[in-house]
Amino acid sequence: MSTIKKTFFRIERKFDAGTERLMMHHQLLGFFLLIVVAPLLTLLAVRACACILAMPYILLSAI
Repeated sequence: MSTIKKTFFRIERKFDAGTERLMMHHQLLGFFLLIVVAPLLTLLAVRACACILAMPYILLSAI
């Protein structure tokens, strides 16, 4: 279990470092990604999960 946690923390640190480097070099692009793209990707993921969870109900109610 601790190995999995360490792996996730390592991946998170690499992602954070890459994001910080992008924000320092391309401030306008980084701002656009954080303010516009990140919320849209979050909403897309929520929509996809909701569709996956609702699909069995929709298929069973059509019968």
